[in-house]
Amino acid sequence: MTRKLQIQNRVLFIILTLTVTVPAAADEGTLLYTCDSAFLAALSQDAKKEEIYDWIDRQKLHVGADIYSHMVFHQGWVELYQSEFAEHDTREKYQKLNALFAAGIQPLDLVIERCQKHGMKFLANIRMNDRHGHNKKFLTGHRDWLLEEFPFGVDFNVPEVRDWMFNIMQEIAEKFDVDGLELGFQRSTHMFPTATARDSHPKMTDLLRRVRKMLDRVSAQKNKKLQLGVRVPQSLAECHHLGFDVPTWIKEGLIDFVAPTDVYFTDFNAPYEEFGHLTKGTNCKMYPSVHPPVAEGYRQRYHTHMSRAMYRAAAKNFYMAGAHGVSVFNYHYAWKAGWSAPRARFVMSWLRELKRPEKLESGDRHYAFYPLRSSPIGKYESGLRRKERMRLGRDSDNATDELQIRIAEDFPAGTTGFLTFNAIGLLPTDEIKVKLNTIEIPAGELKRAFRSEGRDATIHHPQIPPYSRCDVALMSPPAIRGVNTLRVTWVSSSVGAEEGSIVIPEIEVLVHSVASDSD
Repeated sequence: MTRKLQIQNRVLFIILTLTVTVPAAADEGTLLYTCDSAFLAALSQDAKKEEIYDWIDRQKLHVGADIYSHMVFHQGWVELYQSEFAEHDTREKYQKLNALFAAGIQPLDLVIERCQKHGMKFLANIRMNDRHGHNKKFLTGHRDWLLEEFPFGVDFNVPEVRDWMFNIMQEIAEKFDVDGLELGFQRSTHMFPTATARDSHPKMTDLLRRVRKMLDRVSAQKNKKLQLGVRVPQSLAECHHLGFDVPTWIKEGLIDFVAPTDVYFTDFNAPYEEFGHLTKGTNCKMYPSVHPPVAEGYRQRYHTHMSRAMYRAAAKNFYMAGAHGVSVFNYHYAWKAGWSAPRARFVMSWLRELKRPEKLESGDRHYAFYPLRSSPIGKYESGLRRKERMRLGRDSDNATDELQIRIAEDFPAGTTGFLTFNAIGLLPTDEIKVKLNTIEIPAGELKRAFRSEGRDATIHHPQIPPYSRCDVALMSPPAIRGVNTLRVTWVSSSVGAEEGSIVIPEIEVLVHSVASDSD
């Protein structure tokens, strides 16, 4: 590479870096830990208040959580307290709480009390439309409320549904010493029929205005600010498609934080910067969410899930997009057995470093760009899917494809990086060209290995047919801190025309720092 070309590439690198990233919002971020009924595994059959205290102690001592959010409403049931508007969850696992209720104790009071002891904020998590479908009594008793298109969900076009949800939120805010509410719109994303959802956003916004007004009233009565946070899908396109007018919620000051998130997986490549731009210069914070599962079929057998290096990479992308911290969802999937397993304490301690962006630089990072869902219709998804694979045809019209990937790395001295991708159907006789951003990777620097036997399903990956693994060392340039464009072109085959397309479903970026901690 000539000196002139090096200078041109460096200038382009600086321009791209300045235009596609949002500065991190804080030197130390907030850690928001959201929990559901999985905590029941830590309780004995006749739960005691000391066991609930112990669970909350772990969130502070092992996790380092600043905010603890616990599910108190789902599927038409309440959890941890007795309500005048909904029945408490009647399933067998919840019978553990009966002894406390019989003694006149609301478990929710115990959770709040212990959070306050540790200086953690407590938020009551409301699943806005949980569609697991277990509450048959509720479903049969409210058939006129249900979404026909999405089984077991309620239709927020129905005024009685919005009033009922408001009453539950008001009851919690008035009767318990909560620090606010977290509304989980990602469980299970659809609040309206698809045909009318985009135009139904005024109804949901009006509900949030009612809730904000109510929380402000209760805040004045209790002499403390009650927060309102929302968990929403990880792109504004999906939010608009579903009837969630997040820009208006932020502009009007209706919400104190937004947690963009997939319903089940950690999304390394979502456009979190869209939310970063919305929250910049406002009082609204942004806490994107990590989940133990990384994609459908990946790292899920035996609950191995995400590695520590993956959590670091995801958090780095969050802060690059302007996040003020990290939220955590379904983290009980991070260990195989119950709380007594040593791994549980170990993996919970991983979360502490996600609060400190500078700490993330001292450990290995693993960016995983996999298709989040391999099935035609994934459970609970929004209905919109962005591009997650590349497909190359062996003809001039379809020979090139590209994909944008987000990498929060500058690759300074003492750091090594590798980009790797698996190309299904790419044979040793095929010639390809690879570009990262505007720079073509020299053929001699692209290392290829053909796997004629394909790959069997393993603990970490799904089965794929014969493929080529392609690796290249990374540096800046051509890599940039921000959105990178990976472009692959099929050029020719040395033995004549081959049949079939070349599909690239898996792209990974591995970064190693000299000062890396062992994972």
